Amino acid sequence: MDSFSILYFDKPKQDKVQIRQSYQTLKDVGLDKIIKDISNTNRFYNIERYFLEPLDLENINYRLEVFKDLENEEILNCILDFADGMLEYQRKIKQLMKVYVSEQRHWYFTSLIIYYTDLIESFYNRLSRLEPESRALKKTLEVFGEIIETQHYPWLKEKAQNLLEEVGKVGFNLRLKGDQVEVTPLNNTSDYSIEIENTFKNFRRGKVNDYIYRQFSNDYRMNDLEEEILKGVKSFYPKPFKDLAKFYRDQQNFESELINDFYEELQFYLTYLTYIQPIKNDGLSFSIPEFNESKEVNIVDGFDINLIYKQYEHSVIPNSFKSYPENPIFIITGANQGGKTTFTKTIAQIFYLASVGVPVPAKTAQVFLVDRILTHFEKEESIYTGNGKLMDDLVRVKDILDHSTSRSLIILNEIFSSTTMTDALSLSKEILKQIKEIGSICLFVTFLDDLLAEDEEFISLVAQVDEQNERIYKIIPENANGQAYADTIAQKYNLTYDQIIERINQ
Repeated sequence: MDSFSILYFDKPKQDKVQIRQSYQTLKDVGLDKIIKDISNTNRFYNIERYFLEPLDLENINYRLEVFKDLENEEILNCILDFADGMLEYQRKIKQLMKVYVSEQRHWYFTSLIIYYTDLIESFYNRLSRLEPESRALKKTLEVFGEIIETQHYPWLKEKAQNLLEEVGKVGFNLRLKGDQVEVTPLNNTSDYSIEIENTFKNFRRGKVNDYIYRQFSNDYRMNDLEEEILKGVKSFYPKPFKDLAKFYRDQQNFESELINDFYEELQFYLTYLTYIQPIKNDGLSFSIPEFNESKEVNIVDGFDINLIYKQYEHSVIPNSFKSYPENPIFIITGANQGGKTTFTKTIAQIFYLASVGVPVPAKTAQVFLVDRILTHFEKEESIYTGNGKLMDDLVRVKDILDHSTSRSLIILNEIFSSTTMTDALSLSKEILKQIKEIGSICLFVTFLDDLLAEDEEFISLVAQVDEQNERIYKIIPENANGQAYADTIAQKYNLTYDQIIERINQ
């Protein structure tokens, strides 16, 4: 087999993939930071590219099946142990590269083959017993079984063990004469340490101290004296060293590139799981998203991942969201700083992360594969375009309308704030009319409650407050009440009329 992948079932069909998102969109909804943080969890592999590449539904589900398997703790531990073993193997390979004495290098290489083949065989046998259900891990078992058989790993392991055993039988004497060291064959010379121990064991009373010297250097490289001793030993027993050298020459290609590729792609899954585990430990849920073709959406207890890593006075408040194909436009109003923008970012993050085949930040999530996520969030007026704020808004919105389809997600966050309410209402009505004709799902955050009167099919979502008008960061379906509760924000930051006058008088 030339290749196989646990990330791709097949080459993504270009007519069925999500369009690569613009950096501005990723930045608007906080995905740029999320992807960067995930990539920084594992700097040794280019994980980021897998979060930017568009996929079709077949490949998305291919990945999600693996994540489903990894919810089985035994399978996850099996995968983690293999990954740890491969990491240790790579460390040993780097160490081998620094061994310059050929005989030692041959011995070290042969022991590495035993380690590697044992790792592959034990992983294969263990995973086989666990019977994973994903197509990717089933294919992994098929490939590993084929590799073990065609590359004769059982024979290779046994051969390596026999060679090291033969080298281990080599014995020799060291005789010290002043500053000279003489090396001679062991032949039938007795091991005097054993004879001495046997002589004195009858005098042993209770526990005795161990005086064997064990503080040898951890440096695997030989010093000059050790090299000379090895040369002498090799001259007495050339055959085992000759066999070891031949084995070293013959088995340079014992590694499987397919296994190395598998280990590299495995980093995508393990890195993401590592990233989300602390969030799950805080009591928040991630789930395997389910896709449908009907454009129906049902998200339960979704949340903005970026809130986890910010210092807030309150805990992260999950929100739910439902959308049906016949009513895809939502007008979101309510308390200022009540969580409306965060809500839209949450929905965008769930749609996007689902589209790259990873668990999403929600208790459950039923979504459809959008072709684009198009966003308009307020940004500072640019001095380079020559446009005013209103013109800039209009240009950006036109670009969104030109590129949207019936399978797009559009998020418009408080647009036209620079113009009069009358103009903002008129422009917003026209934009929503065009979005409805296109058929996109749209989240429209605004202070213009009157937009709901434009079309009875528009759905009203309202940011909630408690009895003291404190924000509770819940967004629920409810008739708009025209309240922004700006007075409580002004009071919080000492900006009410009375508070300002008091400071002036002081």
